[in-house]
Amino acid sequence: MLPSFLDQIRISLASERLTLVRLRGGLRPRVAAKQIIECPAPAGDAPWRAALEALACALSQAEWQRAEARVVLSSGLVRYGLVPWSGALHSPQEQEALVRHSFAKVYGDRVTQWTMRWSTAGKGAPSMTCAVDKGLLDGLRALAKPARLRLQSVQPYLMAAFNQWRRQLKGQTAWFALAERDRLCLALLHHGQWQHIRSRSLAGGLDAQLPILLEQAHAMTELPASGNVYLHAPEHPAPRFPADSPWSLHTLAWPARRGLLPMQDGAYAMAMSGDH
Repeated sequence: MLPSFLDQIRISLASERLTLVRLRGGLRPRVAAKQIIECPAPAGDAPWRAALEALACALSQAEWQRAEARVVLSSGLVRYGLVPWSGALHSPQEQEALVRHSFAKVYGDRVTQWTMRWSTAGKGAPSMTCAVDKGLLDGLRALAKPARLRLQSVQPYLMAAFNQWRRQLKGQTAWFALAERDRLCLALLHHGQWQHIRSRSLAGGLDAQLPILLEQAHAMTELPASGNVYLHAPEHPAPRFPADSPWSLHTLAWPARRGLLPMQDGAYAMAMSGDH
């Protein structure tokens, strides 16, 4: 039997959780199945291995087979960076060499085991770069084939979520804040160009942590310590900044889907963010 390409499976992987959603239908797909599997990563092991093993078990079940699939990766499984524009680059191979060198300066020889990707920036603009363990990508491809899944894409949560809201940030100088259950990623755009990115563990509520992390991240820029913050945090209550805060907070509401409600199903937002 051929895969049913009217069915879509959305998958998200984090260091301690696997999420799956099966969509069925055409123009207005509905949720046919959904599942969250908690899978804490053993100390000292690759942070993605437990989630990948949980995915292998899930894909042995018929409800997660024979479909098109998109995978979204937690910021905890991705390394981000910015590479300055260079007019001396003339091929993708030269661009990759520059990206790999920039990561090697921070992470050393580990970069030989990573797959690199980068955005195409305009003249003079830095490129957003990311790196993912080859073992994770190879594992996803290996699991897709026996489950009769056609793997359409594997992308970082930051990129998938930002692409949903990029029209609202177009041309602005603003922070895009992406909060997962236990991680926060902050990215600064200045006139539509990436200027700064930071990802770290999130301990405590967003009310207390987000202003602190914004202040710390801002200290590494040359822009005024104020401005707009666009927050995508479907697993957290909407935070409130103090009345005298220099930041203007805009909470991005995760849209409802047939079978998923924002107030109840925020844990599925990462998996669904690849669907835009």
